[in-house]
Amino acid sequence: MKLKRIIKKITKRIIITMIPIKKGKVTFISTTRYSGCNVTALYEYAKEVYPSVELITFNNNKSFIEIIKYIRIISESQIIITSHINEKFKKKQVLIQLWHGIPLKSMGLMDKTYCNTWNKIEKKEFDKVDILVSTSNMYSTILNSTIGQTASKYKVLGYPRNDLLKCDKTNILSHIINQENSENKNIFYIPTFKSGYNGRLEGKDRNSNPFGIDEFDMKLLSKFLIENKFNLIVKLHPFEEQLYKVRFEKLNLKNIYFLSNDFLEKSNLDLYNCLNESDLLITDYSSVYFDYLVTYKPILFINVDEEMYKKERGFLLEPYEFWTPGPKVKTQGDLFKEILNLINDESYYMKERLNLLNIIHKYNDGSSSKRVWGFITENYLSRGKSNEFHN
Repeated sequence: MKLKRIIKKITKRIIITMIPIKKGKVTFISTTRYSGCNVTALYEYAKEVYPSVELITFNNNKSFIEIIKYIRIISESQIIITSHINEKFKKKQVLIQLWHGIPLKSMGLMDKTYCNTWNKIEKKEFDKVDILVSTSNMYSTILNSTIGQTASKYKVLGYPRNDLLKCDKTNILSHIINQENSENKNIFYIPTFKSGYNGRLEGKDRNSNPFGIDEFDMKLLSKFLIENKFNLIVKLHPFEEQLYKVRFEKLNLKNIYFLSNDFLEKSNLDLYNCLNESDLLITDYSSVYFDYLVTYKPILFINVDEEMYKKERGFLLEPYEFWTPGPKVKTQGDLFKEILNLINDESYYMKERLNLLNIIHKYNDGSSSKRVWGFITENYLSRGKSNEFHN
């Protein structure tokens, strides 16, 4: 194994040295292409207006030949756009980090579960980044507490993936929802992961029900959904999908649907294409609700393990009550009650959602992809810009 690592390292260095940067070549690196991906959203926009773009995927299971190809593509790129891994081989390359969520929970330098050595590695990785795309000055401040970069790197342009939440509905959910339920209200449940990451459990598990609520009756949930003409679409985090999805699908309960990464990939859809057709979002500590604010639609929070989660992982933003603009529930009865309150009363928690929307998002016009790509074009791709690129 040691010899293989040495060979890969030497091969990588040779490729990086031998292959020059191609002026105008833009490469997008996708890590979670179908799970609310800023990279995918921006790529889909860019490829229509600029031919020299390429989308590649990053994973740790590539063959040696695939690794060589990956290194070659990155080596010859002038601009590299990512939302996760900070991949940059040469100083003259431009690395643009779109990131993948506005953090509520602790992460990076603020994650108390990390050791000092890991924090230093995390900081060093972000030092490679040239541009950090932001949604607002507040978001820049929040994110920067976790990665420790200079203010000049942040550009408030908006998240490209949020444009998908502002598009006209396209009846995508008809592919997963039974025809007889097509006119129902669609409730999405998108929680963060509690297990499956580095072997840690960061809150209550979902062994008995997807919500982690004690004394929960799944059949009663199905009955509630049927009686009120609701569909519940559950999208678990990729870390947990394989742990729980099959278990609950076997129950075969009406009006409950599980949205999988496999379905999104086969349909060439992003999660946000589907979320666009929702009427209500339920979550816990996932950053998805910050994006969902741009829809003006209601949000419900399940905080059954708030104190446990705070102790194990921690929050960047407190108090939790202020930063979560919707009712909080810990029992099945309260879950049903608050769903009805939010669906039947548009004004319920609307003021709190609007206040947070204005704090987190400078733009809410569905044009973030256009804005981000315009910034890239003007600053790095326009004629007259320097064409000197060196290894």
